[in-house]
Amino acid sequence: MTRVYLIVLSGVVAAAMLIAGVVFAGDRIATHHAAGSAAPVWAAWALCLLWSLAWLGVANRLGPVTAAPATVAWILPSPLDRGKLLRPGAIWVCAAGGLVGSVNGVLVVHARAPDVPSAVGMLGAGAGGGVFAAAALVLLQTHVGRRWPYALSVAALAAEANVVVVGVVALVTVAFALSTLDRMRLARIAAGSAYAQVIVAGFVTVDPGLAARAAEQLTAGRGGRLAGTGWKAIVSQDILALRRSPGRLLMAAGLAAMPALIGEMFGSGALMGAVWVLCGLSAVGLTTTNVRRDHDIDALPRLLGLTARRLLAARAVVPAVFGVVWGLCSIGPVGAAAGLALAAGAMRAARRGRV
Repeated sequence: MTRVYLIVLSGVVAAAMLIAGVVFAGDRIATHHAAGSAAPVWAAWALCLLWSLAWLGVANRLGPVTAAPATVAWILPSPLDRGKLLRPGAIWVCAAGGLVGSVNGVLVVHARAPDVPSAVGMLGAGAGGGVFAAAALVLLQTHVGRRWPYALSVAALAAEANVVVVGVVALVTVAFALSTLDRMRLARIAAGSAYAQVIVAGFVTVDPGLAARAAEQLTAGRGGRLAGTGWKAIVSQDILALRRSPGRLLMAAGLAAMPALIGEMFGSGALMGAVWVLCGLSAVGLTTTNVRRDHDIDALPRLLGLTARRLLAARAVVPAVFGVVWGLCSIGPVGAAAGLALAAGAMRAARRGRV
């Protein structure tokens, strides 16, 4: 009954999103004909690309196909058909890809303001592209070492295609992905499942820091060499933490472009300001890994031979510089002036204890 309830609920949510998208398209068309202008199409495509990269990266980190800890430990290693056991999870992943992919269609509709049939086609193409991308990630998880599904999914989401072509390609890719689930390695499933369980626990306990700590553990073992002693070593450690994960810098670059794109799409106002603050806190928060670790380990200042205030001051160097540079790149001198406030907010969030 639980599975039936979830299927019905998902269908209702999907139908509601489709109806809302059609209504939104109609409102956008009426506004466009009344004002005689539309948002820049390049901004819509840029937002589509950033959104696609973001959710594809998260899905790839999660697996995307996962299973419960008991299933990973006891059922999947057994002689049972592994593909049959993983098929419901893979279908859920593809369905979720269709929902998040429809956001691309909504953004394009907002920019182009076409007639209603074309708007529905764009929404369908976005949903089909999301399904195709999710199925491609499942193939990537199945065939370890082959990176073509990820690149192909990004290219498909970044390009405009006919809704029928996208639908056919998506269905073929989903069928192929479901037929190869029995080849998926247990280690890949276990790694993504453990990370997914931590994220779910963070949402249930309203503690996003759990997910952040789990993500930091994935790069904690990578090598590097510190330079200097005292506060110089502290700053060097923060720089090393950034070098361990180049993806953080790419994520920060994408977040820097988000406020300007939102301003181009929806105008400069309260929405753009709120997006800038959220993106800034998220970007600067990528540099506060060691701040969170210092707060979790009370004895660390004494082991380093520093007082708690001096250690915190040394930890503030990289977030402050990063916040100023990020603010300058996002909205110019005004953002650079507010960069220190972003750094202070990100450090305060990092020093918040576990729930």
